[in-house]
Amino acid sequence: MAQYEQLTQRLNRIPSLMDFERENAIDPTLFFANKDYQSYHNFLEKEGFIHFDLTQRQWKTIKFLSRFMGYGKRPHEALAIKICLHNTTNDVFSTLTLRLQDYGVSLQPYDKLNIKNILSNTWLTGTGRHSFQGVSVFDPNHEGLHLSSYFSEDIKNPIFKEITLELIEYSLYRYEQLYHQNKDRVGFTLYQSYSTKDVMQIAGWKEMIIEQNVGGYFIHHDTQTIPIFVNYHKDESIASSVQYHDHFASRETMIWISKSKRRIQSKEIQSIITLFPEYKVLLFVRKEVSDDKHYLYLGEVNMKDDPKEIVLKDGKTQAVEFTLGLNVPIRDDIYDYIVNK
Repeated sequence: MAQYEQLTQRLNRIPSLMDFERENAIDPTLFFANKDYQSYHNFLEKEGFIHFDLTQRQWKTIKFLSRFMGYGKRPHEALAIKICLHNTTNDVFSTLTLRLQDYGVSLQPYDKLNIKNILSNTWLTGTGRHSFQGVSVFDPNHEGLHLSSYFSEDIKNPIFKEITLELIEYSLYRYEQLYHQNKDRVGFTLYQSYSTKDVMQIAGWKEMIIEQNVGGYFIHHDTQTIPIFVNYHKDESIASSVQYHDHFASRETMIWISKSKRRIQSKEIQSIITLFPEYKVLLFVRKEVSDDKHYLYLGEVNMKDDPKEIVLKDGKTQAVEFTLGLNVPIRDDIYDYIVNK
């Protein structure tokens, strides 16, 4: 709060999202992540800095856009909405394809459904589906990308429209500054942090998979991706039957353990072995379990040696050990940060 007030005093006005960047101030996405606010503009409203004449649905939409677009981890959502707001053509996907090419991004068939489902609010599953009930930027029943009747009505409110355009501008700026230059072929950027939901969104999954069902990895056939999520330093209090000893053998090699009660001939393990050369296997690692729930992206990996069966710390539960080769050796400072407790 103190840093925000200092910026306000320096500018002698309420800062915009872009002001935080221009003035090298605090990261405004901290407001997005804060459960009490979920958006910068809700922070301004709740803390009494300014009042916005918005409906409950408009507030929920702003929180929704802050969550799924505001971080700028990819340009798809911001560009899609921007095109729909300024373009009268029905073929939004063709225009979006061209705009994404300016960023060196190819729009895949599965991306189209992914974008539509996210912005029509049909992508979330489980209890998450109710988080933004009533919000829909795009019409889920329209064949292409078409603004919903709700959003078309809400955007007539000049205050809501100004906030939406501000979020679009900030999202694209953030993408260009933090993610665009070093993205890989899937759309991830080395050493940037991603939640499991971010990974599903950016990889182009047609719907969110409940995180509990993902576990440490998930084989997604539609997009031919296998993200692997590793908690490097394990909580010693967890059961020994799930005490995996994933670790780096070097800056170029990780020893990675499958889910428990798996053997070489298990259907899941055979799928991973068979699909490894064809699918994009993506490694995400976090130092330890924390409330942050974000992993550092360490790039694509390959299988260096034949997998082997092992027994976990309890002395009886079986699993399979893989030796993964990192396509890009880990940067020294990142390696030291993860490995050292």
